[in-house]
Amino acid sequence: MILTLTQEQRHSPDNGIWLCAECADRVDKGENEHQYPVELLRHWKKFHESTTGTDHASRQNRAFYPVRQLTLINFAGVQGEATINFGALTIFHGTSKLNQTVGELLRIFSDREKFEQTRQPRSGTSWNYGRIPVSEDHDLVITVSTKEHRDFPTTGKIRLRLSDSREFIVCAGTDDVSMSIEDVPLPVFSAVLNVVSIGGEFHSIVFGSPLSEEKSKTMEELSRFFGISVGELKTCIEGGPTDSSLFGYNYEIQDDSELRVKVGRSAGLFSLAMLSGGELNRFVLDIAIKIATYSAKVRPTVLTIDQSHIITLDRKGWSLFFEWVERAKLPFQIVVDRCYRPSEGNLFQALCYEAIGADMAVTSFKQLTWNDFKKG
Repeated sequence: MILTLTQEQRHSPDNGIWLCAECADRVDKGENEHQYPVELLRHWKKFHESTTGTDHASRQNRAFYPVRQLTLINFAGVQGEATINFGALTIFHGTSKLNQTVGELLRIFSDREKFEQTRQPRSGTSWNYGRIPVSEDHDLVITVSTKEHRDFPTTGKIRLRLSDSREFIVCAGTDDVSMSIEDVPLPVFSAVLNVVSIGGEFHSIVFGSPLSEEKSKTMEELSRFFGISVGELKTCIEGGPTDSSLFGYNYEIQDDSELRVKVGRSAGLFSLAMLSGGELNRFVLDIAIKIATYSAKVRPTVLTIDQSHIITLDRKGWSLFFEWVERAKLPFQIVVDRCYRPSEGNLFQALCYEAIGADMAVTSFKQLTWNDFKKG
């Protein structure tokens, strides 16, 4: 079926894309139509506008999306130099090849403790990937191991470019770390990003040890999990706009300490301990959206999500989440590190990346269309 455009549609900016003379001629030839489908051309245009901030939405909402670009130079398992551009929603696969997720890399610029613990990996065959607290006194340490020996320079760098064009550089050695703005060293750490993070072990933090006889205070535990005060959490839950509820949950705080959840059309309220694994992960995403929405009212915010910590959320749940994010046009950025590629859903504006290379030897981040990213 051949679609005919009206004069208004033909002259609309939505129907145009800037290309060089050679590429424009190649794209316009009828015999090349299968090589340059509309989806690909729109993806090129959206990607360029998102990374340069030249589209109307980016200019209008630039303050909402603080991160423009991240460059890794011989750092975190990257060999050489690799650059990532960010949009409103940026999704990664394969970052388990690094010694930390992209979300954790962004936290270096927002969290003093994370910054002070940042180090350049030492040459070898095994590196710490992260820690998961399993009790008050014990942590589970996750390591990345390779058969081949990996050699790293004694220092590595990570450069963050914000949407206001400021650049911050963290230089990490095997025993120390420093930060600078442009080429001027900062004498003390200063947070330059506001990051809301889903990356801790939810069960151990919120529910504690199953052997503990102490009554759980879910508001207190949840505030610790998200790194905010109980008062701020209460404001996010009770004062957030109704349209910021991703899965349509309703909440009630009892005795200022216990949070109860109404799921879907159910008549009653449930404690968190009564929710299934899937519902609990939906709950975590829903609360994170509320917190990030509240936080974005004060300063530009990035919500980072590590899928490995909410692994029981099913494919339909992820599809619903991603599609809702695009429709909602949220006032903050979202960065997602995925353990496996999605198989459902349709996205049109997300920037999707695949980490290219071997474990602790990533050479680049390949940018893909959603359909290619989804196929795997």
